[in-house]
Amino acid sequence: MVRLRKGRANDVKLYPGDPVALAQSWSRTGIGGLHVVDLDGAFGQENNLDVIRRIIQSAETPVQVGGGIRIAKVASELIEAGADALVVGTVALTDETAFSQISEIATLPKIVVALDYRGEDVLIEGWRELSGIKLDEALNRLMGAGVHSFLLTSAERDGMMDGPDVDTIRRVCQRYVEAKVFASGGVRSTMDVGALRDAGAYAVIIGKALLEGTLPISEAIQAGAG
Repeated sequence: MVRLRKGRANDVKLYPGDPVALAQSWSRTGIGGLHVVDLDGAFGQENNLDVIRRIIQSAETPVQVGGGIRIAKVASELIEAGADALVVGTVALTDETAFSQISEIATLPKIVVALDYRGEDVLIEGWRELSGIKLDEALNRLMGAGVHSFLLTSAERDGMMDGPDVDTIRRVCQRYVEAKVFASGGVRSTMDVGALRDAGAYAVIIGKALLEGTLPISEAIQAGAG
């Protein structure tokens, strides 16, 4: 298991343990779902489909999967493996044909578009490049195409545990009231979870704080429920 700081592939912390066993354990705590990212796939390397398949099979809660979903074949394999939703990033903004094919395989209700951002700028290619597209422009374009679920991650806060970007989440939720916003990046405490809930987030993604043991999962669930 791996956590990055600010999405940088060269700033990595490894965590010991079996990801399948951990996912199964977390899935039994009452959480709403598991969010799995294939970082090898995200950075253009060979994917980890076998591990992801075993996570899905062992989990007792829905599993959404992201990382490297750029072609229809990968999308098809993940849906066949039982993924509840696919988190698609780069191709949603750069390749209309590929995104259309992926959406057809998964169906739009099972598509979550990942919009990783720095300031107002959306990042692509595993956070390594600026897309040249502003966050609002991306949201308007994708919602016009029928997408309603978005994973918003502040690149400057991800893996840093210094608090989420509540202001951006609140602004997006207020402006795009039909959007389901998954908030990610910097979550470290029950106060952060509560702030994102109150800002209008549909769900909160927590990673490092759980792996570090600084945010008990039971307390995070309670904070999310209000």
